[in-house]
Formats: sequence, structure tokens, C-alpha cells
Amino acid sequence: MFLYNMIYKEKITEMSMVFLHRVIFMLKLLVLAYVITVLLIALLALLVLKFDFNDTLIRWSVILIYFISNLVTTCIMLRLKPDKRLIRGTLFSISYMAGIILVSSLMNSGNRFGAGLLIAGFAALLGSIAAGIMKV
Repeated sequence: MFLYNMIYKEKITEMSMVFLHRVIFMLKLLVLAYVITVLLIALLALLVLKFDFNDTLIRWSVILIYFISNLVTTCIMLRLKPDKRLIRGTLFSISYMAGIILVSSLMNSGNRFGAGLLIAGFAALLGSIAAGIMKV
């Protein structure tokens, strides 16, 4: 019985370490995706100051930025861990948009979930799924 408990605890510890490594890997990629997003939005802000874009173009540019940052980061993720491409891409996109929604709700003091945020979430999901379907 003692030997069984010792082996069982080792397996639980080993499984929890694998899970912890997966979570840390995903968090590193999320930070990378947010850094890419911030850099692209800063570039968009400079372009808006220089060329004075209209609101519709700015909204679609932000949605394109979400798509690009998810596509690039998911490609990097799948380069490092090529198994379960579609599932990993989808889960990454959901995690990414959860962070965007959290920050957006904090910045806008709640209740501003409209069609624009749904379109942005769909674009981010498409970026991750596109990277999952491509053989990177």
C-alpha cells in the first residue's frame, strides 16, 4: 500500500508539472501576442496622426491587428509544439480575446460589449484557426 501511494503521488506530481509547463508556455505566448498588438496599435496611432484616417478605417485596422497578432503568435506556437494544431489555436485565441475583453471593460468602465468586440473576437479566432490549418 505504501509503495502504491508513493507511485501515485509521483504521477500526480509529474502530471501537475507538465500542466504547469503548458500554462507557462501559453502565458508567454499571450504576453508575446499582447506585445505585438501594442506595437501594431502604436504604429496605427502614428499613422492616424500623420494621415488623419476616418473612424471606420481605424476600427477595421484594429480588427486586422487582432487577426495579425493571433496569426503570428499561433504560427510561433505551432512551430514549437506542432501537435493538436486546431485545438491549440482555438484555445489560444479564446484566451487572447478574454484578456482583450477584460482590459476593454476596465478601460471603458464596463458594459461596452457590442458588435465591434464580437467582430474583433471572430477575427482573432480566424487568425488562430488559419495558423492552425496552415502547415507552418
